[in-house]
Amino acid sequence: MTNQVEQLFEDEEEKKRILEVIKAHKSIYPKKELDLLLDSLEERGVGFNIKNRSEAKEILEELNYFYKITVYKRNFKKNAQRNYINLEFSYLSDIASVDMQLRYILASFTLDIEHSLKTLLMKRVTDNQETDGYDVIEGFIQSTERSTIPLTKEYLFKKARNPASYQHSLYLTHKDCPPIWAAIEVMSFGDLINLFLYYFRRYPEDDIDINSIRGLLTGVRVIRNISVHNNPYLFNLSKGNISSVNSDLKKYLQRCGVKRTFYSAPKIHDILCVLYAHDRFVNGEGSRRYRIESLSSLVEKSIERFSYLDKDSEILYFFKILKLTIDNYGE
Repeated sequence: MTNQVEQLFEDEEEKKRILEVIKAHKSIYPKKELDLLLDSLEERGVGFNIKNRSEAKEILEELNYFYKITVYKRNFKKNAQRNYINLEFSYLSDIASVDMQLRYILASFTLDIEHSLKTLLMKRVTDNQETDGYDVIEGFIQSTERSTIPLTKEYLFKKARNPASYQHSLYLTHKDCPPIWAAIEVMSFGDLINLFLYYFRRYPEDDIDINSIRGLLTGVRVIRNISVHNNPYLFNLSKGNISSVNSDLKKYLQRCGVKRTFYSAPKIHDILCVLYAHDRFVNGEGSRRYRIESLSSLVEKSIERFSYLDKDSEILYFFKILKLTIDNYGE
């Protein structure tokens, strides 16, 4: 890596500075063998009384990796010496397992929402006598001309341009003049949200308030990305504060009995956006029933499973909030 960095800089002073930063960082965060990593946990008060060190090592070699498990330490309290209080390695492993199951379920929720947004958008375009479906994409691209990263037809079809793509034939057919029904098949979820908002800004309808929906779908996008990229979620759940919460979501959560203290925290807010958006946009009876049953089962089991956590644990509060919301799904 050092040799690669040296080749990047012609300025000797800048190269020297970067190399010193890299050297210092490596000394603070060196690569360690698993036994040393387990030693570091033990030194910080993490116990191996439920799962012993051999079992913990096997988990870290075969089932998971160090960061993905130890990130959940942030849910536990420390004493004056900054050592963890009543924290077992098995607790971290438990939370990691539940977090993985939660992400898989949420990924399904967000895929349902994405499909439903496309279905709704295409129905409105089809019924709209003022557009032929081609001018929407032309207008959408033009509307980004002054943005930091303007869109182009090539960008929208960037993944489909690869001959190995399953959608390459779609690209070859429509690359010069893409209609909306082709574009939505290849664009990212973030671009789909922006297209959705653009369309209803251009052709307003009473049941779609784009100012309200923007924040809602942004929350869905965040959870979708966390889920499909398999990023840890169940830590720092109450950190941060959203000053302005989506008005429709706020009414929905107040009806569910969820207090603002909880839904103004970004992580909790975003996952509740997913539940509300799924309830609002997804019409398929099978998808609605199956998704909510899967999530409800996980929530119930998790509340029971995490009985060893403090009663004021953020994780327990989080799952109880989800239960409140699930109980009001479809009402």
